[in-house]
Amino acid sequence: FSHLCGGTPSSLVSQNAFLDASGTTSYLCRRVSKINHSCSPRASVLECADGMIRVVTTRPLLAGEELSICYSEAALFQPLAQRQATLQRKWGFTCGCDRCTGKLSTEEAGLWGLLERAADSSDRSKPRPVE
Repeated sequence: FSHLCGGTPSSLVSQNAFLDASGTTSYLCRRVSKINHSCSPRASVLECADGMIRVVTTRPLLAGEELSICYSEAALFQPLAQRQATLQRKWGFTCGCDRCTGKLSTEEAGLWGLLERAADSSDRSKPRPVE
C-alpha cells in the first residue's frame, strides 16, 4: 500500500489526485484521473461550491477530439523547456501534445505565445524581498 500513497512523484495517488483551492485536501477521482494531459488543454477540473469535482470544456469539442487537461497549473504558461522539466519531474513523462511538438494552428500557437510572454512579464514584475 505504501507505494500507492507515499506522496512521492512515483506514487499513483500523488500523480492522480487533485488538490482543493486551499491546497490541504486531495481528491482522487476515478474517471477524472484517466483524462490525459495536454499543454493546450480542452478542459479544466473545477472544485465546485457543493464539493463536487467537475470537468468543464474550454471550448466545444470536435467529433473525435480527445478531452484533455493540464496536469500542472504552474507549467501551463511556461515556455517549452520549463513545461517539459516540470512534467518530467512530477509525472515522469515528456509531453508530446500539439503545443509541445509545434502542431498547433498559427492562431492558437500565437495565443499561447502571448500568454507565455504575459506570464513571464508578470513574474518579473513581482516585488522581490529586500536582502
